[in-house]
Amino acid sequence: MSDFPNSDNSEDADPEDQKEAFESNGTILFDGQFEVDEEELDESFEERGIISDVSDDLKILAKENHLRLLLTDVVNTSTSPDHSLCTTTLRLASMPDPACVFLWASLLIDLDVSPSAKFVRIAPTTEELSKISVSRTVEPSVKVAIPKAPLDITLGAKKEINYEVMRPQLTGVNFENKAMWTFRALTEECDLRFNHELILETQYPSALDMPLRASLRVKARVAFRGFAGAIPLVGRAQANHGAIVYLDRLDQ
Repeated sequence: MSDFPNSDNSEDADPEDQKEAFESNGTILFDGQFEVDEEELDESFEERGIISDVSDDLKILAKENHLRLLLTDVVNTSTSPDHSLCTTTLRLASMPDPACVFLWASLLIDLDVSPSAKFVRIAPTTEELSKISVSRTVEPSVKVAIPKAPLDITLGAKKEINYEVMRPQLTGVNFENKAMWTFRALTEECDLRFNHELILETQYPSALDMPLRASLRVKARVAFRGFAGAIPLVGRAQANHGAIVYLDRLDQ
């Protein structure tokens, strides 16, 4: 059985105990608190004609949500006289405040600081496909105007269409110089929780005389229980867990 704390059953666990159990299995690369992305929030509310007013209490509550990224294993192998391969194993876990639920989260790893390297494989790319029911109301599309009369007649009636789709909770995309994993709640009523292993295989020149580095970007969207609508959050790295990490070594 894994020693990793299970985020699915940790609502009552002490946050510091969770952190210690998580960190004991590797090196924490990111444990940044979240802040409300007020610029994105303003844009979202402006589209709906709402003036946003984020209270201090809401900002404090946002900081109680965490995404923790752990580096658990690194294997470097020579694949040819000119190239080497680094296999990096990570683990990303959501740790929401009991008053909040995650709706969406993403991790972006960028090789912008190691331009001679490229991702040759990431895993997983799709996971936890689930069948969900979708209901959609279709408005009538044909309207007839009666000449010389202030009347418009709509032909037909509203129809409700029900169908099922397969939706993944986790998707991963490899752009060679960037890798991105996205976690989504299957429906707005779902409480998104995850504690997933993520694998990167990075090819780099054998003659590379500098560490294999990458930059991180973590974002999420949470809903505060009792608050209408979701609040976009952006992760702010703490000073001792900066946004630049090493992919080729456990010691950061």
